[in-house]
Amino acid sequence: MGEDFGSTKNSYGVDQSNVGQALVGYGSQKSKPFCRDFLRGRGCPRGDSCRYSHEKPGLVTNDLEYVLCANYNITLPNVGQWVRVVVSVVLEADRFWIQLPDGTRSLGADGVDFEEYCDSGMAEDEDLESMVERLNDIYKKMKYSGDLVVRASGELVAAKYTEDGRWYRAQVMLAEEEVIEVFFVDYGNTAVVTPRDIRPLYQEFSHLPFQAVECFLAGVKPVPYKEPAAPESSTNDETVVHHRWHPQAKEAIHHMTAGKVLVARVLAKHANKLLEVDLYDIDDEKQVRLGGELVKLGFAKSMAKPVQFPVKADGPAASLGSEKGPIFVPG
Repeated sequence: MGEDFGSTKNSYGVDQSNVGQALVGYGSQKSKPFCRDFLRGRGCPRGDSCRYSHEKPGLVTNDLEYVLCANYNITLPNVGQWVRVVVSVVLEADRFWIQLPDGTRSLGADGVDFEEYCDSGMAEDEDLESMVERLNDIYKKMKYSGDLVVRASGELVAAKYTEDGRWYRAQVMLAEEEVIEVFFVDYGNTAVVTPRDIRPLYQEFSHLPFQAVECFLAGVKPVPYKEPAAPESSTNDETVVHHRWHPQAKEAIHHMTAGKVLVARVLAKHANKLLEVDLYDIDDEKQVRLGGELVKLGFAKSMAKPVQFPVKADGPAASLGSEKGPIFVPG
């Protein structure tokens, strides 16, 4: 009963006899009767206060839809914390998006029972996996209505990811007539979709904070590399030196993070909720610092002294994977 009382739908401003308004907070004006004075072409004396539609039948209406567009970012861990993470998208060798399967609870803290820690999960009533399943149960049955709604930048929607055919929460980044660029707020990747693969996001799917957190890898910088100059190059040099990450460095990080639950040490928080982290792959036999691996492979130079994870080999490191396993990531 308390949950129903606190619901955003429990409001005098929501007409629950209108299915659209009860679900997404908006009832289309297309059902309003047409104003007779307006149709006769002599103007309506009531103006904007008229309760009838000032549009002609058969034309595209000028309705304004109220849409979800707020940013519900997940709470970030504090500087100095050690937390479990899953890398969902690798942008570059030192830039990636992560998820926090256990929220902001610290690893290796004194007095923490690690089995209880692993079983506790996030502090939300519903986790991402179950919400995505519930979202797909609804949206996969929803047919495209062919509406002419123009999507707005920043609008929260449900978007189909073409690689797996499943629906996920997304935010509109750029909207044109036939092409819409969306950002999947729980994973960190972007995609270009058509209006047919976009639906309004129901309010019931807005309770869970956005799960994707952007990070960059601390303590490393790229080693310059050479490659043959292009035939059409204006210089006489046979090789070109690039002062950026080697393409194989990104592949190496992807290989080291794919399908794994890692440990991150938060070193700093920056603008736009960007975290500076050190990443570790830890189990009962080894403790691998990913930045150090890039140095060993010749892709990076070290800029900081490594810090060891503060637990023994028979401590939490042996259970980092837990029964939860990695979180599914589209793409």
